[in-house]
Amino acid sequence: MAIIKHLIVDEFGTHVGKHSERLQVTRIGSGEKLLEAPLLHLETVLISGRGISLSADVVEACAERGIPLHFVDGRGNLSASLYSAGLTGTVQTRRA
Repeated sequence: MAIIKHLIVDEFGTHVGKHSERLQVTRIGSGEKLLEAPLLHLETVLISGRGISLSADVVEACAERGIPLHFVDGRGNLSASLYSAGLTGTVQTRRA
């Protein structure tokens, strides 16, 4: 499995879920697994475009590990970002 530091999800009709200690990107409807990214190495998650869903488990897992979630529109304009409220400096120290 490749080391993924920056997960970018930009395909309409996909879902980001959590399975064990990995984020999985699957195609809605068929359930086809498109990608797995271990949470251990992940630094950011970028959701780009419409028609992409993600589970609350993904939000919680990213918040616990200090992994920011960014949402951008089809033109690359930032719509929103989610950061952990309590892990600002700790994560940088732990990852160093």
